[in-house]
Amino acid sequence: MTDRLELRYVDLATLRRWDRNAKRHDLGALAESITRHGFRDPPAYDPALNGGEGGIVEGNGRGDALSAMQAQGQSAPRGVVVEGGAWLVPVLFGVDAPSQAAAEAYGIAHNNLTMAGGDFTDLDMAGMWEPEGYAALLRSLAEQGEIPVSIDATALDALLAGLAGTGEPGNLWQGMPEFEQDDLEGWKAITVHFANEDDYQAFARLVEQKLTPQTRSIWHPAQVPTSHIVNACADES
Repeated sequence: MTDRLELRYVDLATLRRWDRNAKRHDLGALAESITRHGFRDPPAYDPALNGGEGGIVEGNGRGDALSAMQAQGQSAPRGVVVEGGAWLVPVLFGVDAPSQAAAEAYGIAHNNLTMAGGDFTDLDMAGMWEPEGYAALLRSLAEQGEIPVSIDATALDALLAGLAGTGEPGNLWQGMPEFEQDDLEGWKAITVHFANEDDYQAFARLVEQKLTPQTRSIWHPAQVPTSHIVNACADES
């Protein structure tokens, strides 16, 4: 264990992820950001993870995005070194956790604290995580006395109830009609990659839609934006 950080380049194919990580990731957006800006946020390794076998405690999504980019035959982004066909990625080593529980508590807090400082609740932050896996992690850490600093320990039971969907609704929702949401996902979604801007604009003309550098998704055929709010609640007090 060392109290100094060290940056090393590691073969992406050998980079083990955090097995119990329940964090959700938008790999498409991560890959787009890495392609545009370079790989500038190195993952961090902790030897205490995965039963002492070690793994990535922060940056699992970035690692998955790089693996997807490599599998798709994309060019390695800036910040990644290619040697003999292997992608070598920068990884932080050092300042290791004293236990797996401490490492996992850090991994959770590292993500959740990006939402701290605003009006987000613990349940709001939980939206970044897969509910069952996140709840299992929190229960395990609570039993070991390693509740993440981003979690209000006094309200942990309420958070776990919310994750399980068993929390008691507030008085505001008593007697309200059941909420029903239309299926807005569509029949099929695919990811399309463009070699250059000309190809991007050619595609825009082909589908007869306006596409900008900020466009993240479209419907085909184009859909007219509509409101899906059927019932609304107003406090008349």
